[in-house]
Amino acid sequence: MYSSTASKQQCWQSVEIDGNRVSITFSAPAVPSDTLVVDNVALRTSETSLLRTFEGAVRVKIIRNEIQESSGHAYVSFDSIEAAKSAYNAMKGVKMDGQKLFINFQKHPVDPSDTLVVRNLSSGTSESSLLREFEGAVDVRIWKNKNDTFLGYASISFDTIEAAKSAYNTMNGVEIDGKKLYIHFDRDPQKTRAYRKIARERNEDGRRN
Repeated sequence: MYSSTASKQQCWQSVEIDGNRVSITFSAPAVPSDTLVVDNVALRTSETSLLRTFEGAVRVKIIRNEIQESSGHAYVSFDSIEAAKSAYNAMKGVKMDGQKLFINFQKHPVDPSDTLVVRNLSSGTSESSLLREFEGAVDVRIWKNKNDTFLGYASISFDTIEAAKSAYNTMNGVEIDGKKLYIHFDRDPQKTRAYRKIARERNEDGRRN
């Protein structure tokens, strides 16, 4: 038994499996962008095979867990929105390594900001090295938790949105210390700056104590 409802934006279906009710949401295609989100990727599928299969792709990232097993989720990037749209139309519903791919366009932040969030950092990368590598950067914060554990990402601020956009276009996908960087614009840079100020004050208090 199932029930369903649909709209232009979304539809959902609720099904019963082994006595448990499971709800599945199907989202309408996102606004086209230059990156595709690919789900249900087989464990044995590699980034190389995805790059080869998605015609026009320039970059592929399979998201992996802490022991480097595939999560079944990948990002496939293209030089243009048109190339991504062509690949989307060609590949939706196609099987790779025995599994049907589910594909949508990645949702990007609506507006660029003056702060970048840089992910997939190496634990050996320092704030000073990021400041050197990101031309025009005025402030860098590598984030750690309250136990001082490295979290693998940083916030990098610029004097202007244009400077941040230039750095984004130059550095997204570049390798630093053996790790490929994945970058997006901070949705709330003012909040990030406030958190950064608090974190630095705590660090200074800890050094004094």
